Parts: sequence; structure tokens; C-alpha cells
Amino acid sequence: MSKELNPLQQLDAVLEFLNTVGSAFEHIKIIPNNIFELEDNEVNSPTFESIRDGLKGKITEINLRKVLDKLENNKYIKIDNNQYSITWEGRLFILNGGYMGDLGRNNALMKSSQNNEKAIRVLTRWIAFGTCGLLAWDIMKYLISLIPCCACHH
Repeated sequence: MSKELNPLQQLDAVLEFLNTVGSAFEHIKIIPNNIFELEDNEVNSPTFESIRDGLKGKITEINLRKVLDKLENNKYIKIDNNQYSITWEGRLFILNGGYMGDLGRNNALMKSSQNNEKAIRVLTRWIAFGTCGLLAWDIMKYLISLIPCCACHH
């Protein structure tokens, strides 16, 4: 028995399963003007049992039900008479990395945001030091202007 996947991996595994297995239940036909279109076969889409058996050891039956509910709520799969099929949005989502890919993109975005915040803090410090330096220079110029340098300024 293989190790059970974490929740995000479980979501991706079900989507990948439906994308792979579900594709076997469709075929492409050519219609006039060389436009390609997916057409449903007479064969039924995967059932809960076939998904469970196909992912045995990777996801428990209880978690599979939760995963299927989440995927349906997100409109990545559709359920009709205990037959599950991946939607167009689901295919695009899994091709773009799925939930694990989202996690990686979010982590990269967060790291980039943290780097930007650090750069802004450093820049703000330099601006503050520069402002203090200019203020000190202006005060020094003013004080120097008050001191007579020779007898002609009496």
C-alpha cells in the first residue's frame, strides 16, 4: 500500500485521474471547415468506485468524497448519475499545475513580495539618512554664515 497523499496532492490526483481516464471516454471528430470537437462516446464516465479503485492507497474513501465535493464546488468536475467527468476549467487548472502548482506560485509571489518589502525598507532608510544629511548640511551652512570670517564683515 502506498503512502496517502496530502490534501492538495489528493485534489490533484483525482483531477489528473479524471483527466487521463476521462479522456479515454471521449474522442475527437472533425466537423466541416477542419474544426476539431470533442464528442462523448457511448461509454460511461468513471464512477466513484472506479476512481476509488484507481487511486487505491493514495486516498481514503472518506477523503475521496470530500475531494470530489470540493472539486465539484470549484467547478472542476461535474457529477451526473454517479458518473464523474472533468470540466474544461478542471483540465486547464490541472494543466497549469493544479493545487500544488498554485501553492508554488503563491509561495513565489509571497517571496517576491517579501523581497520588495525589504527593498522598500532599505530605500526608506537611505532616504531618511540622506534627508538628515541635507538638514545637517543646511544647519552647518547657516551657522557658518553667522560667524564673521574677517574684519570686513563687522
